[in-house]
Amino acid sequence: MQQAVATQSRELVNQQRLSILPNLSVGFTKQQNPIPPHEIFECLELRNIGNGPAVNIEVNPIRVNYADNAFARIRFGNFLYLEPNKENSPIKSSRTFAFLSTTKR
Repeated sequence: MQQAVATQSRELVNQQRLSILPNLSVGFTKQQNPIPPHEIFECLELRNIGNGPAVNIEVNPIRVNYADNAFARIRFGNFLYLEPNKENSPIKSSRTFAFLSTTKR
């Protein structure tokens, strides 16, 4: 009985901790280039779909294999802050998403 109570208590603490954390999601989106000729291009969009703000975001480089001995490596810049993507967010002026663009190194 005591072990079951202890396990349930740990799970309750874990659920409470998870409910206030950020949760980041990456997906493809289409954007229009603001510079003429205003081409439409695909990019990766990073969204915070969790309840808490995300700070000091760093995305690890991605290695994509596309042939026997060929691969591409995609590197991203860092982000300082990403507000939760909520309609009722208290900070309306901050961005709730960030576009990931590759950087050359």
